[in-house]
Amino acid sequence: MARKRENGTRATGIVARNGILYIVLPTKKIENGKTVYGRQWINTGLENTENNVKLAIAMRKAKLETATAPTIINYCTFEEYVTKWLDDKRREIADTTYSAYKYGCSHIIHFLGAYKLREISRTHIQEFYDYLLMDGKRHKRTLKDIKRLLNRILEDAEAEKLIAANPCKYATVNKVLLDKYAEAVTESDTFFSYSEAQLFLTLADEEYHSIPDSNDYFELFYVALFFALRREEVLGLQWSAIDLEKKSLTICATVTKGTEINYLNTTKTESSKREYPLTEEQVKLFQYLKHREEKMKVTFGSEYHINDYVFKNADGSLYYPDSISRVFSKFIKRHSILPQNVTLHKLRRSCVSILIHMGFDVKSIQKWVGHKSMDTTLKWYGAAKDKEAKQEISEGLKDIYIPKNISTNNISN
Repeated sequence: MARKRENGTRATGIVARNGILYIVLPTKKIENGKTVYGRQWINTGLENTENNVKLAIAMRKAKLETATAPTIINYCTFEEYVTKWLDDKRREIADTTYSAYKYGCSHIIHFLGAYKLREISRTHIQEFYDYLLMDGKRHKRTLKDIKRLLNRILEDAEAEKLIAANPCKYATVNKVLLDKYAEAVTESDTFFSYSEAQLFLTLADEEYHSIPDSNDYFELFYVALFFALRREEVLGLQWSAIDLEKKSLTICATVTKGTEINYLNTTKTESSKREYPLTEEQVKLFQYLKHREEKMKVTFGSEYHINDYVFKNADGSLYYPDSISRVFSKFIKRHSILPQNVTLHKLRRSCVSILIHMGFDVKSIQKWVGHKSMDTTLKWYGAAKDKEAKQEISEGLKDIYIPKNISTNNISN
């Protein structure tokens, strides 16, 4: 007969009490959006012997493999779960990504937060999609982003066995409402063609240089367009990365905006680190900016903010990233002759459009814009090529024939 052992831990998760073996399982529950960890004790009914310890170990392993979350977790509100999910994600994603998630989660919590997690159904989600469409004009991309985020949240809830199945898998967007309320954006209207880019720079040059000692918005837009720079890259450009004698510019730092402004000596990806040669005109542009900076130092004196960044306010203080995006957006709106859905970030795609017009191949364009994947370049290449071709065809067809009844001379005032 196997000899009995003293009370206490006999193996991982196996404890003896009063001669009986107990299985100890880890537990967790969500309370007020936070995870509370604990232990669950299960009486095996087995005596505390060596042989029975082996049986208890096997029993514990089987329970861990088939265990489901305690029922109490299923009764947390969706707001509690989303808040906890967002807090967990913050540990593994960049601050800019976290900021975007937080924005999306605010919409989700506003509409679905009061429901119990286990009550969320396909109907609730479809009503949420309808709300997003009808509450105000939104780009289809915004709806798509929030839809993807909600699906990811509920996928994790399903993986944690907090819900039986992810209801997002079966929820659909109301196409009638989508066509009626969502702001549709034609892709070709989101970037400049070669001729539109020339017009854009002409208008910006005239507007911003008509005011003495104006902000360096024209130069910022010019550099962002010709070097296909992201907002965080153009704002992160420092004088130490520009060699006017060797005529070179290096992209190696960024300024990002998430929950706070981050000044980083890194780029988005390794492929984003790149060096460009400068033309004589571009060297003169940077010389002008340097001269302007020295002039502003004298003007503001001790109130000038000393730093190494190229683009900044007249007093040397650094631009808030969102403020530059707003300046660009307002400029576009003031000039209705330009495509109205071009954003500061889309100057990157506009650069691709220029390079295609000039006859450069896809691989060269990929290196210039700093794409990690050729697939992204090919997608942009196709869209720009399509817009370029349509404009060429339109120009070629315009003088073929003008009907007499709509000629200029026959149109009455």
